[in-house]
Amino acid sequence: MLVKHKNYNDFSSLLDRPLKKHGKKISLILPARDEHRTIGGYFPAFAELMENGCIDEIVVADNSDDFRTIDAALESAMSTEPFRSRMVDAIDNGGTLPVKAVSVFDPGIAGIFNGHKPKRGVPPGKGTAMYMGMAVATGDILLFLDTDFDNIDPRFVYGLAGPFENRHTVLSKATFEIEDTYDTVVEACRQQGRNIDDCTLLTKSAVTRTLAKPLTGLLDEDLGFFPTISAFNGPLSGGCGAYRSAWHSLLVPVHYGIDISYLMQFVRAFDPAATAYDVNLGEVVQESQGKGGLSNISKNIISTVMHHTSRFFPDSYDVLRRDPRGLVDDYRRRAETLAVHRDDRMHILDNAQLISDALGAATFQEMTLLPPLHRNLYYCERGEQVRESADESTYSRIELLERGVAENSIYQSLSVG
Repeated sequence: MLVKHKNYNDFSSLLDRPLKKHGKKISLILPARDEHRTIGGYFPAFAELMENGCIDEIVVADNSDDFRTIDAALESAMSTEPFRSRMVDAIDNGGTLPVKAVSVFDPGIAGIFNGHKPKRGVPPGKGTAMYMGMAVATGDILLFLDTDFDNIDPRFVYGLAGPFENRHTVLSKATFEIEDTYDTVVEACRQQGRNIDDCTLLTKSAVTRTLAKPLTGLLDEDLGFFPTISAFNGPLSGGCGAYRSAWHSLLVPVHYGIDISYLMQFVRAFDPAATAYDVNLGEVVQESQGKGGLSNISKNIISTVMHHTSRFFPDSYDVLRRDPRGLVDDYRRRAETLAVHRDDRMHILDNAQLISDALGAATFQEMTLLPPLHRNLYYCERGEQVRESADESTYSRIELLERGVAENSIYQSLSVG
């Protein structure tokens, strides 16, 4: 792919004018887990974008164990224009709801998970929520955005939607300051005479810097397996957009490996002459993962990378497995050139061991992958029913909220209609 690097300011005119969508409908999908604290702010932030047609639909794809995130989203939507008016109009006239908030535990959509129905009490994983969002959304172009941002802003959406004014665009991908383009943080520390090791901001970019960038460099520049993947500054970003048909062609890991998985699959699937955009959306403020969370994310990423490499390049992967030290050493050399914080070398050592372990075992091959939706027999036969069920579940929850009888307890039963 031809990867173009842009800044959200390049698309800021979309605050004041309609997006040229070439007759396409755009759905914004918000995967969520326990994001009741932040998600209510998303609807006021995106109201103008809905008003001027930059987005046509919002889907909250929730995998929480209770209703708090769904309720916070719907309460915000139903108290914010133009969402409330459009929701009321759709309800009164039997149309498709422009805002949906659906749980992965909803029995009306359970069949899409192809025998991997989420179990209550077991965190389903981000990939599961994204998969449901893809199945429920009605747009021609599907945008995804994480839901834990404390500084939510319209730029996070128009920066992803804007590239699709170019008819040749197949993918838009978010890059964020600090997380992905952390050089400015390092330079600021040096100019201020501060010790870089004392800069806690750099811990936010640790996984990208010490794992994702070295690995994508290896996959692209050294091995030639996934051409142009290293050109993206934000290889792990949850902010992204592509045509519905592209999303429906993906194998989907149920866990956090989805963020690297879709990029690995897209760079192989898209025509080399196709255009992708890597858009810097500015600074994002969100709670950082603790050490345990970062370790789990790293394991998911490595597992996914190894799985996809073995799937697409089995002969080459066998060679790598026979000599894991070569790949591990190449990873360490690349990672160490990016190390800037005192904790980076510790992360690199940990990651090197995880990579070695993955090459020496087949456990990653047991990772749960949901089938492409366009090959999901249940979805192919009942896709319209799944989308209608999402509308009905959303409408039922709105009714409970407006009657003041909604409860935020653990799911005991989820009825549709």
